[in-house]
Amino acid sequence: MPALKARKPEYLKPSKPKMMLFGKPDSDKSKFACEFPNSVYMDTENGAVESQYVKTMNDNNSLYFGVKDGSQNLKEVIDQVKALIVSPGDRQSLVIDSVSKSLDTADAEAQELMGDAKDPYSSYKKAGIRQMRRLVMLLGQLDMNVLLIAHAKDKYEGVGDARKCVGTTFDCWPKLGHEMNLQCESQRIGAVTFMKVVRSKYASLIRGQEIPMTYEAFAKAYGRDVMERKPEGLVIATPEQVAEITKLTGILKMEQEELDGFLNKAGAEEIQDLSKENADKFIKFLDKKRKGE
Repeated sequence: MPALKARKPEYLKPSKPKMMLFGKPDSDKSKFACEFPNSVYMDTENGAVESQYVKTMNDNNSLYFGVKDGSQNLKEVIDQVKALIVSPGDRQSLVIDSVSKSLDTADAEAQELMGDAKDPYSSYKKAGIRQMRRLVMLLGQLDMNVLLIAHAKDKYEGVGDARKCVGTTFDCWPKLGHEMNLQCESQRIGAVTFMKVVRSKYASLIRGQEIPMTYEAFAKAYGRDVMERKPEGLVIATPEQVAEITKLTGILKMEQEELDGFLNKAGAEEIQDLSKENADKFIKFLDKKRKGE
């Protein structure tokens, strides 16, 4: 009979915010993002190249990663995130502005490569979503504040003649909002901009709460001590570990579904995204399985 694996829940140290902010143009999303201190600002739309944004980033000791650096290439973005996971240094936050553009570009590249522009099932979108899923998995391992900015679009409910617009939502991979622990919408009333909490897993922020669109106001609401805590690097799987796992899963003829199950449990999308500790655990498990233990 299988042994019960459930255990008493444990308290973890407070986590840094993993948030998505969406909204209409001219609602200060980029202005807000530039205020995050010691950030890595990934600009996918050349939207933060104007002098006022550059000054704000420089004043806050931020680093810039733009289109010329490869910000529109999701694979390049993923590589940069992996570098930050291992060696965050003094970086406290990661901003991707916008993540909508990241997925659009990945879709366009896959569509061109596959040559299925008229495919009614939009098969090319699977490639972009797979990259987005991998990015989200990696963001979960990143000991930094994460701010993903997305475009807004109309939200519809119902079908046929009953279908109607019921508000706005984000324009990106639909599951992204659930993958992030905090989802906010930027809004403007006259000269005043603020963000409204749409969804939250954090006790310090509740649904419907309104926060001025400044870093100072957000840090006060969330917890400055948590947001500005020194980040810790993660030791990822070595090339030798990756090679050993690949070899053992091949010998065992492990089904992809079983492999994906372990990776998801470990918070990884690919074998090379595993931490060194989890990779070691997986190798021991596979070795015992190979020996019939």
